[in-house]
Amino acid sequence: MLRKLGYALEGLPLAEEAHQLLANHGYTALVEQIQPILNAVRQAAQSKASVQSAAPMLPNSPFESSIPPQKLTIPQLRDSAATALKRGLWEAAETCLEKLLQQGEPVETVAPDLITALLNAHETLSPATVTRIETLLAQLTSTGHTAPAQDLRQKLTAKLTPSKTKKSKWKFW
Repeated sequence: MLRKLGYALEGLPLAEEAHQLLANHGYTALVEQIQPILNAVRQAAQSKASVQSAAPMLPNSPFESSIPPQKLTIPQLRDSAATALKRGLWEAAETCLEKLLQQGEPVETVAPDLITALLNAHETLSPATVTRIETLLAQLTSTGHTAPAQDLRQKLTAKLTPSKTKKSKWKFW
């Protein structure tokens, strides 16, 4: 909106911050959606800056940002993951939960939600995703959490098993 009103220089930090926040929280689909908007704001701001000659040179690459990426804290990652799970934003939840595991959170607290996110994020599971889920299930079982592991294993099996109950709506005479 600021770009359209002629305030691209003023709007650029806001657009870059929005882009960075989405990227940090794993909202990959939204990052891709706003990338053209961010590029347009950057281009307009750069044009205005070259006319004014007072502003510093802006980054040319759409992947460069004037705002350094922030490392999210564990409580922020937990909140982001919980919000993403609640809203059904499976890929975002997956990203946050993986980051929690990387930062040392216990498998038994993160794995059930991560497995749920992995199962729901993909219509068809890739071999790598199945392997990741199997690894998480093994870790859950090894920590003594067999009941949740069994429930999640059943969901994995159901996802991998082709449904025979679906009948074609087409009838051939």
